[in-house]
Amino acid sequence: MALVAVAPATDLGRARPPSEVLQARISSLELDSALETLDLDGLPMSLQDVVRIAEALEFDSSVSSLSLADCRLGPGEVGRLVRALKEARTVKSLSLARNPVGALGAASLASAFAKEGSVALKSLKLEQCQLGLEGAQKLARGLEKNRVLKVLDLSFSGLTEPGCARLAVMLRSNRTLDTVGLAGNAAGAFGAEMLAGVLSINNKLKSLDLSENQVGDRGAKALAAALAKNSSLTDLGLAGNEIGARGARFIAQALLKNKGLVSLDLEYNPIGQAGARALSDALDTNESLLTLTRDEV
Repeated sequence: MALVAVAPATDLGRARPPSEVLQARISSLELDSALETLDLDGLPMSLQDVVRIAEALEFDSSVSSLSLADCRLGPGEVGRLVRALKEARTVKSLSLARNPVGALGAASLASAFAKEGSVALKSLKLEQCQLGLEGAQKLARGLEKNRVLKVLDLSFSGLTEPGCARLAVMLRSNRTLDTVGLAGNAAGAFGAEMLAGVLSINNKLKSLDLSENQVGDRGAKALAAALAKNSSLTDLGLAGNEIGARGARFIAQALLKNKGLVSLDLEYNPIGQAGARALSDALDTNESLLTLTRDEV
């Protein structure tokens, strides 16, 4: 059974201040080398706190899952953690969601991924981390030859259309990542077209979330063309993408040929009755799709 760091309450009915909870959980890490899961989400920490965590991980640790979402970690703190991860080979999952990681923090992570065998991470969550185009470019370079990371979530991190396009280029050579989250990054039609090109040649990618990316009918057309040929992708998120009836018809046509997609999210798209009808007709033929999420019309 996995051991999880949970700070004990001192007084029943009294909520402990975040600083006390943080110090208690860091102490658990320092004192218990068998600890496997460390969850510090929502606990603001200083560089000194990060140094304590890093040193404990480097010294003697069994932690495989480390969650530091919403902890106010900047590039300096991330850089120190990355150095620890190079020593702490047990850590396989890391969440830095909702921290101001920025392009500099992304550069630290990228440098670790670029060197084979440097870090053992299989899952990295960087939602809402203010990476921007520069951060996307740095991560893409670092991940092109990485053969360990399987799950990458960069949702709502300001990647922009060229940033998503650069990640698409990376996915042409990276054949290890199987789950990629790019929701809310303004990929646009061009970014969708670049990612569609990936689906035409990458047979390792299983899940792709492109929700809220303004792909429109043009982007839907490109993705549909790729889906007609791709049999490895099982989950595709296209919610909130300004896809109309025309785009829905393109996707419906692809579903007539696709044999791998299991879940498709088209919620919050103005597909109208014509688009809904086309999708419904396609489901009569498609045998793999189990879940189709769309608005009622």
